[in-house]
Amino acid sequence: MVSSTGHLVRLETRDGRPVVAASREGRVSIWPVEPLPETHFDRWVHDLEHGQPVECSAQDALRDIELLHAALARPGRRLEMAQA
Repeated sequence: MVSSTGHLVRLETRDGRPVVAASREGRVSIWPVEPLPETHFDRWVHDLEHGQPVECSAQDALRDIELLHAALARPGRRLEMAQA
């Protein structure tokens, strides 16, 4: 992905660990990607098991998948996102 400031941003593996690398004009900045203590799925299951309102729904996941497919179908182009 290319940022609005012209940085090439990629998810890479360095020394066996995931990192975010942003490069521009020959300079590279690296940020380690730390694992989350729990995933959205973990929270969703916890909320369901405890009768609590869930943060997201299957419709939210479907919207994310549709957005991903739209982005993959139009590489290099900006996508407009409708507000939910």
